Amino acid sequence: MNISRAKITAILLGDIALFYVSLFLSLLIRYKGEHISALYSFVYAHVVPFSFVLVSWVLVFYLFDLYREKNFKPDSRTLTVFGQALGVNVAVAIAIFYFFFPVFGISPKTNLVIFTVVFAALDYVYRLGLGKVFVRRGMRNNVLFIGESPEMTLTMDFIRQNPQVGYSVAMHMAGEDGGFAHIESIIANRHINTLVIQSNIIKKSSTAKIVYRLLPMGVRIADFVDFYEQIFRQIPLKEIEENWFIENIRPAGSLYSFTRSVFERLLAVVMLVALAPFMVLAALAVKLTSRGPVIYRQARVGKNEVSFDIYKFRSMRMDAEKHGAQWSKPGDNRVTNVGKILRATHIDEFPQLWNVLRGEVSFVGPRPERPEFVADLKKKIPYYEVRHLIKPGITGWAQIGYRYGSTVEDAYRKLEFDIYYLKNMSFTLDMLIILKTIKTVFVNEK
Repeated sequence: MNISRAKITAILLGDIALFYVSLFLSLLIRYKGEHISALYSFVYAHVVPFSFVLVSWVLVFYLFDLYREKNFKPDSRTLTVFGQALGVNVAVAIAIFYFFFPVFGISPKTNLVIFTVVFAALDYVYRLGLGKVFVRRGMRNNVLFIGESPEMTLTMDFIRQNPQVGYSVAMHMAGEDGGFAHIESIIANRHINTLVIQSNIIKKSSTAKIVYRLLPMGVRIADFVDFYEQIFRQIPLKEIEENWFIENIRPAGSLYSFTRSVFERLLAVVMLVALAPFMVLAALAVKLTSRGPVIYRQARVGKNEVSFDIYKFRSMRMDAEKHGAQWSKPGDNRVTNVGKILRATHIDEFPQLWNVLRGEVSFVGPRPERPEFVADLKKKIPYYEVRHLIKPGITGWAQIGYRYGSTVEDAYRKLEFDIYYLKNMSFTLDMLIILKTIKTVFVNEK
């Protein structure tokens, strides 16, 4: 769910406060025998260096979704995510102190260990406490759902299983004609303060008149599509029609488009230079271990459904498609041994930087698919063609938000993420997607 700014502020301020409290307590534990003036000197010497660590600390927590309400649930998954983020932060802190900024003049080996333990204990307890607060608030934020669809059922089940998101399911009504006769008394008796209703129902004039009468009761009225987007950061395909795209999809601004284009080309050049040694090694490994070309060219569909050739390091055997085009799948026996390594490390994607320089691919956007697959998916998935309104990307909202899949159902779900990106695309969102993509290279989230 898109957590409110007030909650983000509370969580962030709590993390910052506990960070410095943990630092002080760590030094107090370590130098407890020192005079107060000496202890003050130790604290003073550590505050500035650790403040640099704090910046990365908060960023890593954000990338691990530790500022989303779903990770304030007291279960093993939350503990695992918290532990992974803490491990990355320790590694970053070591890099800062020993490699990037040794000028700080401190080598906090023992101090860093003590600090990590203290902070982990305090911050995790703090987050569990906040989770309970969110649950209590959610119990007061009662929702009446009106409508009937698998997506609505999914949303209600998610809220029941994750009360920390700040809502509780008070009641569900199918929404048939004449079903709202006693809705005002229902809302009053069940203390309902939020009404989530499907678009096709609220568009009926009879329903609209009834809902209008609820406004003086202080009930928040939410369209189900907007509520679903808020919870899952996807757009439910089955709940929208053509008019939704007309109202919500806008062409990218000229400043954003220009800035993005310049930034991407500059970044592509820098990355090609920086990654050149790895690309040379990858090319040699492919050439020496299997027959065929090093670089694999394959037709893909780009912006406005214009085809182009995408470039990758070849990771499959030469006869991989002797029976025609087919989806790649986990454990695919067509992948070579070197190809498995290239795919696991994403090195096979590096040649796509040339596509970025040519203006065919962006760093962020929908995954470019093959013409054969696109032709089939357009017949089976509604609105599939809208993903071609923008350039495809090396990474994207769907790539970081949904597991790798090779079925029509997977393509359907990914499209829900792609449409969310189309609606909300911005330079900030692009940067966050790139950072989260970097995270997925080092952390397996399965």
